[in-house]
Amino acid sequence: MATESHREGPAGADFEAVAKALAAGLERAVPGVMGVSGRGTTAVGPGGSSGGSAAEASAAPARTVSTIWACEPATGRLLPAGQLQVPVSHAAVAVTCSTAWIVGGESHGALVGSVQMLRPDRAFGTAGAPGAGSPYFGARLLIADRGNNRILFLDARMHLIWKYPSAHSPRDPLHFYFPDDAFFIGHGTAILSNQEQNETIIKIAYPSGKSVWSYGHPGHSGTAPGYLHEPDDAYLLKNGQLTVADANNCRVLVINQNRTVAHQIGTNGACVHQRAAR
Repeated sequence: MATESHREGPAGADFEAVAKALAAGLERAVPGVMGVSGRGTTAVGPGGSSGGSAAEASAAPARTVSTIWACEPATGRLLPAGQLQVPVSHAAVAVTCSTAWIVGGESHGALVGSVQMLRPDRAFGTAGAPGAGSPYFGARLLIADRGNNRILFLDARMHLIWKYPSAHSPRDPLHFYFPDDAFFIGHGTAILSNQEQNETIIKIAYPSGKSVWSYGHPGHSGTAPGYLHEPDDAYLLKNGQLTVADANNCRVLVINQNRTVAHQIGTNGACVHQRAAR
């Protein structure tokens, strides 16, 4: 019964009933504010939570928020079911079959030119449940936050579970910088990350944050063995070898665990695409 905007909406929700319930409850407290059918979204003040009525959820001062609500018609309770990508109020709403369209509106006093769509999708969770509306409901999300030089691990409620580096991480010998990718490996016991502008690939033990393997020379690029130039998309293979697109050297490397190169595709510095012969 949960969703995020531009994707899916609350599975099994009665869009017509929700629209009527939200319109009735919210119009009384905040004139001119309309609910969105399905999970609804409007200018609801802070404090709206599962278990409250429509009138209670909208009793606080109005402001534009992105919360999407599902309604239990039998009880009139509003259940949080996710977040819209664009918070809106005073938007036009149309419902066709199991799809709700939110057109235009206002966001924090400014006109909005976006169109948002809601559809039922049980994979996004159950309205009222922690993390409802997350596209990875019931799971967790690993983020390579390269502009901030860190890796983040979030739960479905967007709460930070773990980050690297942190005040509790072991000493960083490679000066962790600009992680463009990060992937769990070893059945969740480590994270493989490539730092494009640091010219390195690193394996970090999870959750200790200890550096257990690396390839490349921090801040120094090259084509010689052990060097990289803008490494991208490092992946671990089943046989323990690692592949990486060594972008600015115009090659793909297959690297062994002992840091020797098992195979190379492309010629160092030959950055010209050659079509296959027909």
